[in-house]
Amino acid sequence: MAAAEARMWELLPGGVDGVELAPVAPLGTCSAIGPVSQNRIVSAMRSVEVVSDPTNALAIEAADRRLRRRADGPVHLAASHRVLRAQRFGPGMSSHFRLFALVSSGRDGGSGRTEAGMLRLHLGYWRRGRGYYVGAAVRITAGSDAAVELGDGGFTTWTAQLMGDAKERCLISCLAMDRLVTLM
Repeated sequence: MAAAEARMWELLPGGVDGVELAPVAPLGTCSAIGPVSQNRIVSAMRSVEVVSDPTNALAIEAADRRLRRRADGPVHLAASHRVLRAQRFGPGMSSHFRLFALVSSGRDGGSGRTEAGMLRLHLGYWRRGRGYYVGAAVRITAGSDAAVELGDGGFTTWTAQLMGDAKERCLISCLAMDRLVTLM
């Protein structure tokens, strides 16, 4: 696992900042900006929840960075984080696993230029859709018959909601490191 994760960090393009996330986030981090039930998230004392998706926490960080330095262009962030989900998974699946995530946020430049640039960055990195995504989405699979889903990504309205600015764009994507390592 450590070698695979180290390789993921090595492959990150320039301009993507690595972020070390806390194991907990403010209560409602996932359900407040995405259509995820709080029942799938482990809530704890002191108004916090165990991180169940690093892309939500990264979107909050991206929105904060964009608000602090609006004129500086897009923000690109990455994190590798072990998550815990309070839902039932099928046989052989675990409720805790490591995700490697990318989040990009930037102001709409018109004609889809911002979104295209973000997609190029994420797809170029993953190279090789779903529910809460708006517009383009990607599914990352492995195997000749694409039988193993490793991750996914797509555009969300999260940073637009967090910043109160409909012109903000946000692209998220992540890969399940545990599944990747089992295929190696």
